[in-house]
Amino acid sequence: MRATSHRIVKLVQNFRSHPAILDFPNERFYGQELQACGDKKVTYAYVGYSQLPSEKFPVIFHAVQGKDDREASSPSFFNIDEVTIVKKYIQKLRDDRKIRISDGDIGVITPYHAQCLRIRKALLNIADSVKVGSVEEFQGQERRVIIISTVRSSEDFVEYDLRHTLGFVANPRRLNGGIRFYTSPRVLF
Repeated sequence: MRATSHRIVKLVQNFRSHPAILDFPNERFYGQELQACGDKKVTYAYVGYSQLPSEKFPVIFHAVQGKDDREASSPSFFNIDEVTIVKKYIQKLRDDRKIRISDGDIGVITPYHAQCLRIRKALLNIADSVKVGSVEEFQGQERRVIIISTVRSSEDFVEYDLRHTLGFVANPRRLNGGIRFYTSPRVLF
């Protein structure tokens, strides 16, 4: 019987993200091996965006106290309040005269299919070319701006999530996948 050898390749050079965005996944998932190697024209492209609280950290955290909703027995959640906020951020990005951005430069990542559907519907005839999908749907793609809609704002269903292995609660690698593939800035809910 022939022995098989397995090789593991760890990709540690990131060419897409602002260095400050890489700090968390570098510490949490990469043991400080991750290197920011991106072209500053790309990774710093929207650092001057008027909504950013700091040019040193091009991420906006926006807490939304919405309602975790599901339809009937579906395990997929949605949060209408977050859908509204996502739409407002996209409109603000498109209206900002200091930055040049197209719908194709914006992506919205959310772990729940029901939330994807509602965000897509809210963007109809406003920003049809904004990509909305799960981490898996974005795999291997790039967007200059990523909005992450986590959907959940209540602790009521955490045990349910763990039992059904849903969302970011049960699999931290999905969060890492959402962070590592994109540039700056990001809006996290």
